Parts: sequence; structure tokens; C-alpha cells
Amino acid sequence: MKKITTIFFLLFLLIQQAYLQTPCGVVLEEDFSTSQLPTGFSEVSTSGNVLVEDGVLKMDYNPSPKTQLKIDFNELSGNVFVNFGFETERNYFTVYGDVFNSNGEVIAQIVLGNNGTKGICISNEYVTSGVSNDFVNLLSENISTGTRYDIYLEIDTDSKTISGNVNGNILDPAQDVSLFSSSMNDVSHIVFVQDYMYGNDSDRDDVAFDDFQVINDPVNRLPLSDKIDEANEYINNAVVGTETGFYSQSDVDDFQNEIDQGELVLGDCNSTQTIVDQAENDLDQAIALFRRSENASPVSVLINSSEVHELTEGLAGYNVRIADSPWNFNNEVFREGVKNADVGFLRYFSGTTADYFDMNTGMYEPQWYEQVHSTSDGSKGWSGFPNLMKWQEGKGPSRLSDLYDLLGENEAKLVITWNGFVDSPDRLRNLAQFCKDNNIIVECWQFCNEPNFYIPDNRHFFNNGADYARKMKEFADAILSVDPDANLALSYGWDNWGGFSASIKDYQNSNGPFWTHPSIHSYPIHGSGVDFNSAMSSANAMLISRTDDAYFNSVEQRSWNGAQLLMTEYGVWNEYLKDKVYSGIYSGEFLTRMSVHPQAWLIGKHVINGAVQPVNDYKTEIWDAWENNYEFDADAFANDYEVNVETLPLLYITPAINNSKSVYLTGVLGGETVNSSSGEMAAVYAAGYVGNFDKDYLVLINKSDKLHEVELKIDGQILSQNISVYSAFSETPDGIAFESDTLQITSSALTLMPFSVTRVEWDKDQMLAPRSPRIYNVEHGDAEVTLNWWKREGADSYTLKYGTVSGQYDHSVEVTTNSATLSTLSPGTKYYFAVTASNSAGTSELSNEVPAFTGTPGIPEINYIHESDGRITIHWESVPFANGYKVKYGTISGDYTQEVDAKNVSGYVLRWLPNDTEYFITVCAYNNAGEGGDAQEVTATAISGRPWAPFLLQGNEKSDGTINLSWWASVNNNGATYDIYHCETPWDESSYTLVESGVQTNTYNDVTMRDAGRHFYRVKASNEKGESFFFSNIATVWKNQSGNTVGIEDVFAKKISVSPNPASSYVRIELAAEMGPVNYRMVNMNGEVLLEGELLNNKRLDVSRCNTGGYFLEFTMENERTIEKIVIKPEY
Repeated sequence: MKKITTIFFLLFLLIQQAYLQTPCGVVLEEDFSTSQLPTGFSEVSTSGNVLVEDGVLKMDYNPSPKTQLKIDFNELSGNVFVNFGFETERNYFTVYGDVFNSNGEVIAQIVLGNNGTKGICISNEYVTSGVSNDFVNLLSENISTGTRYDIYLEIDTDSKTISGNVNGNILDPAQDVSLFSSSMNDVSHIVFVQDYMYGNDSDRDDVAFDDFQVINDPVNRLPLSDKIDEANEYINNAVVGTETGFYSQSDVDDFQNEIDQGELVLGDCNSTQTIVDQAENDLDQAIALFRRSENASPVSVLINSSEVHELTEGLAGYNVRIADSPWNFNNEVFREGVKNADVGFLRYFSGTTADYFDMNTGMYEPQWYEQVHSTSDGSKGWSGFPNLMKWQEGKGPSRLSDLYDLLGENEAKLVITWNGFVDSPDRLRNLAQFCKDNNIIVECWQFCNEPNFYIPDNRHFFNNGADYARKMKEFADAILSVDPDANLALSYGWDNWGGFSASIKDYQNSNGPFWTHPSIHSYPIHGSGVDFNSAMSSANAMLISRTDDAYFNSVEQRSWNGAQLLMTEYGVWNEYLKDKVYSGIYSGEFLTRMSVHPQAWLIGKHVINGAVQPVNDYKTEIWDAWENNYEFDADAFANDYEVNVETLPLLYITPAINNSKSVYLTGVLGGETVNSSSGEMAAVYAAGYVGNFDKDYLVLINKSDKLHEVELKIDGQILSQNISVYSAFSETPDGIAFESDTLQITSSALTLMPFSVTRVEWDKDQMLAPRSPRIYNVEHGDAEVTLNWWKREGADSYTLKYGTVSGQYDHSVEVTTNSATLSTLSPGTKYYFAVTASNSAGTSELSNEVPAFTGTPGIPEINYIHESDGRITIHWESVPFANGYKVKYGTISGDYTQEVDAKNVSGYVLRWLPNDTEYFITVCAYNNAGEGGDAQEVTATAISGRPWAPFLLQGNEKSDGTINLSWWASVNNNGATYDIYHCETPWDESSYTLVESGVQTNTYNDVTMRDAGRHFYRVKASNEKGESFFFSNIATVWKNQSGNTVGIEDVFAKKISVSPNPASSYVRIELAAEMGPVNYRMVNMNGEVLLEGELLNNKRLDVSRCNTGGYFLEFTMENERTIEKIVIKPEY
């Protein structure tokens, strides 16, 4: 495409340029090589806004009437292809193209824009003016300025569908979209409308077209044309020679013959579709063969099967972030994507976006957003309902129980990151009890996401790492009161192991660890480099320095010997590498290197959305649901997902890691080298894995642009059997997409493509017995129980064992699936279940044991009520053997006119309520046997005007021993004053003591006599509607001295008045009436006493002879003392 320095490059309905060069079926073809508007192109409604310039067709924006471009062609039927080129330098615009039939009806609409409808889209419905909100996007991202887009459209008037793709990347939802009208079987013309443009820059043109072509050919030659272009690019870049990366002359000649054959078929307009398809397939195979005929660099991969270390099952996982997406945990498309990602664990609820999330309800708490999101200058807090929360409000709860069901279907584990910034230990204990009652195994409880960013001078939740650890102790105790064997992790920050983690170590040295795992996030190349190559060089170095023994020595230095590392986020956070092929190479090798270290416990990628990116986000619909107080069911609408370039390589690696029980000692000899900021390093990295069942695995990463011919040896012997090879690769590291390949070959033919991630599989000599299952779901019925457990690879059957005494299983049943329903059990009886998996190689160990009950569940207890504007939030104490809960409420006690199935949660938010109406609320548990009894009724009233808590409370000891506190007022302060609380422990509210109420400013000086040591403070706001429901954050203050000098002096000082100050000739001292003799001294800055004496009553002191400057007046009476600073200045 010609260089365009204009605005948009409209390219909607596409066919590729190579295909356009063939004469078969061409109806209209225009490259705008002349300055005149071509035949068939006309400007509608305006004049002079459509012109040909610099070899492109440009459209200048006009707000009214809007600029329109009409392209006429013959009435075409059957398969009609249209192609445009498009590029833009504008950030905010919308252009749409209406496709008409000969009856004047709009049969399809294409939308190009990055304002509102973002991307290159096909509309699902027609609106008479403007663009539809119901569309499928041909891009997985927004349109970028300065980027060439080639978009292909095929309109099939027989099947009445339209299909499209961009740059040859085909997305399933964009295929076979129904046409709007079916009255005529033809296509007549297209009208493009420049609907919106932000700004008016005369130096930049608004819209430009290039390489426009319409083809009406019964045979689809486009794939073959594309393939010929691809083949010609390879052969044109091939160099004949014997060096690595070159080709033999015979291979080049053979490949040229294959290209010639394809061109003959393409140019023969009599070729049938079958012949064209076969030619495209033949050329595709020829390309693959030619690319692998490049002279490769030899490399040996050596596996030592006698040296292995055990892998944590489910080691490779993901952080979850679904809040700002259409996904929920029950969405079938999302669940399919998670399954294809072969996840080992998922983290609930997410990272930063979980800092204001109530896990008991599965909803956001708005007031926590302001508390946690605000920065030290008071900004970034609450400025209206946050966009993030609009998504969640519009979709409804993201329930932990739904996620656990999804994990169970995928043999995956659960990590929970608890919001220890503002949520409480009591509410955590409530969630832990819910997990226990529902047989939810939490692999690890992690406390806070990145607390290292919530210390002074950024935010003031923790003074340092030790303060963070101390404040998390009560959370740990809450969990351990429910599950004494729980795994707990403190968050040490990012993986540079800096001062925050050193301070955690200080706490550990003084108190011992109450946690079982250190956890970190890894973004080592954040901010690295000045361009792509330097950033890649830095990243190559980090692949070693952030995964090797020296790195894990740092882990031990900050924790303890042998510490098992939990990593809940890693990835490429770098402006140069983001969304490039190398980001995927880095992520893949980082995970692989981590997996071979025995101290890597669970390693999670940020985020699962990279593996399951929604094609349609339904943002408009979901936000509309929030705006209009209803829940939008995104599951009811068609969707699909994509995998981004940074995550795609993991889909090739995780099937090896998560389906293996241990790692082979693996070495690499030979091969190319690549640059790193620490010197050259091997281009090829490899790790072998001992599979769980009948296969072993090898993962190989090639960071170079050279092919590598691999010699694979196990214990010194070349692997002689056939192998399966799965590979993602790219010609360049800065590309935006991978190619993929799957081969069945002998190990001697194994070749690594450039910039590639490859998984190799081969059969074991002898298969293994299955791993132990895990029961993840129990449904309780009247006389029956249904159980689901992990489906184990290689299991031919499962034996479900059960009895009425824990650990004693008097009965068993054998099944071939990973679920069973027992329907002849005794009613009203508690049973215990466990399961084993078997095949011809043996039987697994027993699964976890779970209890079940053949009867209705017990009665929950409502233990938390939060009344806010239009909302009432309740939590309850869960009960065993429940499969869900119903919330009942009404405006009359005992008369519950409203009932909500809250599903299986431990809390619920009643939304969209009228304020100042009292509600009577209860909750009951249910299962398949029916409902249990109602909880004791509570009353609650949604209320407006109640103040929100202040935020970013901080404190320090002053030189006089008093404690100074300051905070920020909420934007929803509602005219409140403040109540100051002193806390014996951080979170135990029963230990809080009210220090002062009715404070009208945002600062307070506590003059209470307090011992030296650690003190905690919190603040609430208060007005006529009551106190804020939540406290501020907890401020920690360390006092170096016991007591203070103000507790006595302050009262004494208030009885003495000195004026004027500044003074010129005299100062007057006035004493309170009840005071006895007071001694005074006037001292200069050098400590010299200028005046002194005794005061029995008011006195006037002559200071006219004193030099200009500062002085001190000291007053003493018995044990009391105070000092007043005065200033002497000339009299004018």
C-alpha cells in the first residue's frame, strides 16, 4: 500500500491483493493512480470532500451534511468479494458502510472506528440512522493509528450471509453473519458515511481508500492467492549456500516448481473449486517443507532420567480477571477457554481489581474502592461509580462456588487472595467456614495483592513489611480457627526482594513465621530498554537471573531455607515488548525455567483473560444494565474467544507441566546464541517431564531466528520412537502473531522453527496408575447424594467408597465416569465418601473425604448487615450440606413478599432498594431435599446521606510525645465530623477505645498519656445519619517515649496569656484568677537570661531594650512548666 499520511484507511470488505491480480471474476478494480475520481465512485450530499490525492481516495470529514462515498457496480449474485486497504492517524472516529441490494435495501453494514463501536465490525442488526450496538468485531483490539489493515469480506447472496476477516486472521463469530434483508439475491452498491470525527485538523485527511476491488467469481481463489504470495515471499528471501540459515539450490528449485503449479491453477478461470482447494493445500505443504529445508544449526538435548525432582501438581496457573469483561464463571465459552488453557490453578478473585471485592457476596463494595484506590495526594479515589464496578453490577455476582465448580471440571486448584486492606478477619473467617462447609479446598490463602505499593509515601495502609505482617496475623488466626492445616502466604512484593520484603524478614526474625509460603509477582522487565532490541536483551538476561539458584537463594534469605514459592502473577509489562511475539517466547521460557526448580510451588500467569479474550465484550449492554438497575445475562448471547500473543505459547507448554509428576534433569549442547544484557546466552532452552500416565514430554524454546536440528538423547541413547510435535513459531520476534504446526515424525526429524515454543510427546514404555482424584462437588438429597470428582488421565474406572463413620467405608460402587448418584441411601443420615481411580497399571490413593447428608440443611445465621444508599448487604454463617441459599424479605415482619435465589454464597447484596424503607430479612439454606429453616429475622433500611469513612489515615509521634493524626475526607463525607479510635490490636473492634468525637478538621493531636511502643488508630465519620459503617484504614504509630510533656503543660499554658506577639516595647502577661505565684524567665536564642522574676498577678514587661529577634518566655509553677516563643521587632 502506498504511504499515507492521512487519517483513516477504510478497508472493509476484503480480498487479498494477490487474488485481485487474477482476471477471474474481476468486476471493479481501482488503485487510484490518476487524480480523477474513478468511474463508479461518486460523492453524495457534499462537494469537494471526496478526492484522489497521492494515489489514494480521501474523504474529508464534514459534520453536516455528513460526507458520503458511493461505489456502484453491477447487480452481483452468488459469492461477491470486496477488498480495501485502510490506515488511520486519528484516535476518535466512526465510519460505516451500508451494503445495498438492487431494491435499495441495506443488506449488511460494516463499521470502522475507535469511538463507541471500536474495531472493524460487521453489524448484526440494522438501524435506520448511525450504527448498531450489536456487532461482531473482526479485530481482537482497537484500531491503531499508523497501522495498515487489510480486511476481506465475502457476501453470499444464496446463503444470505456475510463473512469477513482482517489481515487473513479469521474469527469464528465473523463468519456467516446473517444479512439484514432477503427480498433480493444480489448486491448493488456500497455507501460509506463518515459519521463522527473528533477535532478538525486540516493538516490531516480524514479517510483514505486504496486498492479497491470487487470480484464475483463462483470459485473462491483467495486462499490460493494468499498462499502464492506467502510462498513467493519465502523464495524471494531465500539465499543459496551451505551456511546455517541458507538453502540448497535443489530445494529452491523444487519449491519454485510448486509455486509455478499453484499460479497455473490460479490463473486458469476454468479451474473448479476442488482443483483450487487442492492446489492451495499442496502449496501449503510445500511451504512447510521448504521452511524446514533451511540449513539448521545442530543442537543436542540430553535427558538424564535418573535425576528428577517432583512437580507440584497444577504448578502452572493463572491470575483471574473477569470483572471488566462479559465473562462469568458459568459462561460456557469462558469455561471452554479455561479447559483449552490446561490451567493448574486459578486465583480468586484477581489482583488489584480484588482490593475492593467482597468475596462473601461476589460483588464489589463501593466504599472500599475509595479507601484502597486513593493515592497519597487524595486523588484517584471516588469520582462517580467506577467503570470497573459497572461491569460487575451489570453482570451480577462472581461467586466462588461457581469458580470452584469450573476448577473441578479441569482438575485445577484454587488460590484465594484476601483483601487485607479493608476487609476484616471476621468476614474472612466467615468465608473460610463457607469453604469448609462446601468442601472447597483452598490450596493457599494469600494476604493482599501487592501490599508493597501501599506504604508511605504512596499509600498508608502499612508502614513497612513488618507492619503488614503484623496486621495479617489476625487474618491468619481467623483461617486457622477453621482450618488448622491451611497454607498461608504473605505477599513480599515484586521479585527484586527489596526493602519491603526485608522488613517482613525482620518481623519473622522477631516473631517467627505464621505463614507457610512467601509469594511475589514477577515483572522484571517493567521499564527496561529504550527500544525493542534493548528490551529483548534485558528480558533474555532476566530469564536466567529471575529463575536460577541465585534467585531462589534470595527467596530463602528473605524467608527460610527450602521455602516453596507462590507466584500469583508474572508476565511482560514493557512498552516495547507488549503484544509482540517475543512476549510469548519470554512467558513460555520463564514458566519452563521456573518449573524445573524444586522450590517453585505454584506459578501463575497474569491473566487468564489472555487465554480467553472475548471477541464481543457486550460493554454497552452490561453498562446499560447497571444504569437501569437490572442484570444482563451475557451467557444468552453469542460469543467466542481468542488467545493473545503473550499467552499462546503457554497453551503449548502447560499440557506438559500440568500433566507431569516430575522434571527430568535436562541439558542443551550446541546451537546458536542470542544477546542478553548480561552477555550471550544459549538460544535454545529445554526441559523434560515425566508424564502422569502414558506419555513423557519435552518443552523446547528457541529465542533465535535460526532453525535448529535437534538430536534428542535419553540417558545417552537417541530416542528411537516416533514423536508428536506441537509448535508455535514466528519469523520475527516483533511480530504480532504466531503460526502453529502439528507433526507426527521420528525424533531424528525434529527441527525447531525460529522464535518458537515446542512441545514434544512420546509414549512411555509402561503406563502409570492414575493420580488420586479430588471430590469437588456434593449435592445432598432426601435419600440420595450426587458427587463429582476430578477426571483423572488414564483412569478406566473409579471406586466410590462410603460409610457412616469417617474413615470407615463399608460400601462401594464402581463407575466409569467422574460422577455418581447414589439414590438408595437412608434418609436423615450423615455419610462420608472417598474415591479412587484405577487402570490396568494400578489404583490411586484415596481422594479427600467429604461428608454428605440425606436431608435438609440447617439454619444459617445472619451475622453482618451493611445499610447504604439503595443497598443492603448481608452475610450469613453458612451451614453444612447446603447447595444454595435463598434471601427472603419484605416490609412487614414475617411477610416476605420478595425471594431471591442467591445460589451458593455466604452473602448477598439487595440492590435498587428505595431509601428509608425498613425491610425484614431472613435467609434459608436449601439442597435437593428441600429448604431448611429460616434464619432469625433481621431488619435493615437502605439509607442515603450516611457518611463514608475517611481514607489514608496516617500518624506520627511528635517531639513532645503526643501523636499527630491526619486523613483525607471522603467525597461522600456529607458534612460529617470525625470520631477518633485508639486500637489495642489492629482488627479487634471490641478493643477499640473512643479518644475524641466531633472533630471538625482532618487532623487530630492525641495528648493522651500512652506508653512507649506500638499504637493503632482508626477514624470514622459521623453526621446526623450516624457513623460511617466502615472505619478508615489502620494507622500504626510507634512511640519512642512514654507519656508526653503536653498532658500537664497544655492545661497550664492555657491559664497564661502573653500579648502582643510580636511585640515592640512591652509584653503583657495575664494569669488566670486561681493561679498562685508563677516564676518567669525571658531567654534569648543563646540561652542567656535577660529577665526573670515572680508573678503574683498580671504584669507588664518592658522589652524596649531587647534586640530584634526571637525569645522564649518560660513559666513554672510547682511541677508545671510551659514555654511561649515571642518575637521582638522595631516599632514603626
